Amino acid sequence: FTSFYQRFHRDSLFQVQRVRFPVNGYAIEGGRISAWTKEDWSMHKNGLEQIDTSVYLTERYERHGIIQERIYQTDSGVLIERHFSKFQNQWFLTFYLYVFL
Repeated sequence: FTSFYQRFHRDSLFQVQRVRFPVNGYAIEGGRISAWTKEDWSMHKNGLEQIDTSVYLTERYERHGIIQERIYQTDSGVLIERHFSKFQNQWFLTFYLYVFL
């Protein structure tokens, strides 16, 4: 997972290949809800290691073979959650929730 994760955040072509579109989840920003499509995808450049933990809390755990990440601020309306799952021995982003209220 570590080598996949590092490449996922530095190689935009690899990243698009490793997102299972249509990806489950959605964005909620300023009261607007939208789904994720390949056409409007923005590259994820930062893994948990690059998140400023003086501002955001981070979590990573594995549940039923799925690696789940959360980046959030308590009681703020800010949450990012991502799930990575393995298919045919390769990791993919399968869920992405982005909430900024």
